[in-house]
Amino acid sequence: MTMKDKVQQAVGGAREKLGDVTGNDRLKASGRSQRRTAQVREVAHDLRDKA
Repeated sequence: MTMKDKVQQAVGGAREKLGDVTGNDRLKASGRSQRRTAQVREVAHDLRDKA
């Protein structure tokens, strides 16, 4: 797990919520994508560390 992944998850989550509040579907989708990508990277890092 890296701090960068955690930050990207937080930023993506914030963008997703902001898009939801403002009704901006593009921002919401972009935030969701950013958050999920960071989650996948975090899992990959964790697996690599355990191996």
